[in-house]
Amino acid sequence: MGNLAFATGPFDILRTSFLMMNSQVTDCRSAIDEMDRQLVALVEKRFQRARELARGKKQSGVPVIDRARELSILKRVAALSSQSPCRANIFARFRQVLQESRAVQLRTAEPEDRPKKRQPERRLS
Repeated sequence: MGNLAFATGPFDILRTSFLMMNSQVTDCRSAIDEMDRQLVALVEKRFQRARELARGKKQSGVPVIDRARELSILKRVAALSSQSPCRANIFARFRQVLQESRAVQLRTAEPEDRPKKRQPERRLS
């Protein structure tokens, strides 16, 4: 029979406990690694769609930046995460994803569609 079935002394009990904890840690890490893989794939898909969206906006003459749409998305994310103890963190990370999606769209759009950078004001001496 296996070593775990016949723990007889205090050291055997500790070893058995350690092996069980180590297995649990390994299982959790494997699950997290899989979730990370899925998150990376989903974020990349989102950015690919952002590039497609920028090209579609360009062809349709629609502005790249749509603050009303961004606000709508953030409200939806806030509602979806409202019961989570990590809601503030989720919201902050999603805001970052939206900012990067906007940047992807701006990089994809033609240069004339990008908002003009403000020139620094020159001081008169």
